[in-house]
Amino acid sequence: MDTQLKEKKEELGITNLSLTRLAQQNKVLELQIQEITNSGNANVWESCGKTFLTTKSEDYISKLKQQINDNKDSISNLKKKQNYLETTVKTTYDNMRQFLGSEATSQSA
Repeated sequence: MDTQLKEKKEELGITNLSLTRLAQQNKVLELQIQEITNSGNANVWESCGKTFLTTKSEDYISKLKQQINDNKDSISNLKKKQNYLETTVKTTYDNMRQFLGSEATSQSA
């Protein structure tokens, strides 16, 4: 049980970190959209490997919004995983406490 608890805690930590990074990435993408919209430019430079291509602002904003939507889907899935892992960690911890408590009771008898 101890090994399972450690594994699930580690996995929960990784999931929480992923959620934080996706939320930060969405904030950056939203700021990019806001800057492009406020600039009023019809075209922007889009990175394509080592080169830059001129792209219509509307097309680029659409790509950024799609990335945000993809991130939101990932966040939704990660929150489900987070909930599962939190429940698993709590249940495992409770079972360990109960097991150790019953073992101490049986030894004192």
